[in-house]
Amino acid sequence: MILRGARSNFEGLLHRTGPGFASLVPGPSKCHTGVGHPRVQRASALDPRQRRPRMRGNLIDGPHLSALTGLRFVAAAAVLIHHSLPVMVDISPPTPIMLFAGAFAAEGMSLFFVVSGFLIYLNYSASIREPGGLRQFLVRRFARIYPLYFLVVAYDVLVHFSWYSLSGETLIKVIPWYLSLTQSWIYLSISNEPIIYALGSVPSITWSISTEIFFYAVFPLLCIAIVRIPSAALKILAMLILVMCSYGNSAILFLARPDIIEFGVRAFGNVAVDGPNSFYRWLAYFAPYVRVLEFSLGCLVAAVYMDLSNRKISAWEVWAATIATVLALSLILCLHILMFATPNLLPSWARFLPDSAMNFGFAPFLAVIIFCCARYVFWLSRWLSRPWLILCGEASYALYLLHVIVIAAFRFESPKVTTVRTLVGSLAQWLFVLAVCVGVSILVYRVIELPARRSIRNLLTRTVGST
Repeated sequence: MILRGARSNFEGLLHRTGPGFASLVPGPSKCHTGVGHPRVQRASALDPRQRRPRMRGNLIDGPHLSALTGLRFVAAAAVLIHHSLPVMVDISPPTPIMLFAGAFAAEGMSLFFVVSGFLIYLNYSASIREPGGLRQFLVRRFARIYPLYFLVVAYDVLVHFSWYSLSGETLIKVIPWYLSLTQSWIYLSISNEPIIYALGSVPSITWSISTEIFFYAVFPLLCIAIVRIPSAALKILAMLILVMCSYGNSAILFLARPDIIEFGVRAFGNVAVDGPNSFYRWLAYFAPYVRVLEFSLGCLVAAVYMDLSNRKISAWEVWAATIATVLALSLILCLHILMFATPNLLPSWARFLPDSAMNFGFAPFLAVIIFCCARYVFWLSRWLSRPWLILCGEASYALYLLHVIVIAAFRFESPKVTTVRTLVGSLAQWLFVLAVCVGVSILVYRVIELPARRSIRNLLTRTVGST
């Protein structure tokens, strides 16, 4: 009974805070000249004009595209902090500092989707239009996503079915959605819970993988649309229009919230009432039909990056990129404080901003950071390209899928924080849990994920090729 109650409390926190992020975007090409080579990096820092993005086959080789792998770890770490801090450091009522530190999944999720759009477009926008390109794209994405996803979800379903109250009837109804990775595409209530939460804590965070699958389905159409935009200037204009429309969409969702909730209750019953299980939360946060705007922004940023790939990088351009990055980081910090720590300070016309954090709110500023880190060699791209960050970024998909299991294993030992003494102990345990999550994810990446990906890719390539 104690075990069941502890797990129930942890899953309740996941319902309140919301599941997070899956780092399953393709990594940059492994042959980026200069990354990890101090002599070349020093030379590029002295003369940025010598370091231009270049074409290598169908892929673009940039000076610091490995920085985007580091960004993938930053996104995964944001979700890890979001899920672990309120659980391991249990302060009631939560202080503004805890609210501030425990809400980083908003940036993490958006960063993941924009980076995903950038790298998917960068790596596949040319090859997908060639004979057999779509098939190769689908094979590579399936081999990247499915093996570890299937193992982790199967493990948690087995545990949930064996130890807890998961019924066979519920399992039969829900499993087809999870096997097809379409569980976030619809709002459906089973056993008085949305299907996203129906199988337990680990399967509940796989909604973002389902949402990413939707992105892959519409990616060929996005390629057709973006390729028809003839110049980088017009692509930037398209980005601005997309940003304005996306913020407008967030404002409309916020203003229509009562009507959306009322519709959800009429269509799906009381389970859809305002709250973590609500129809409104699904529409604004989980549904791919809103989150695809972040993916599309990433695709447009990549298209601009590719258009500028043969343009020399001047010293003033690197300076401007540094300033733009600092401004973007500052705006993200200010918005985060306003949205999560002090929302009462927002003026009436900006009351929709906390709801916009459920989808597009931070995306434009993250897009600026992604572009600058991909194109320029400066302090942030250098830091993100450190070997240990690249390794953690490569293991970020495993970190995302496994971190809930690790947190749950330590959750039973965490007392409520009532004194400074218990606070120190809880913080120490929390830091230890973070380290264990990262270590386990790297091990699983090396031992399970990477070999399984290679084997399935080779198998599917041979099978499809023979037919």
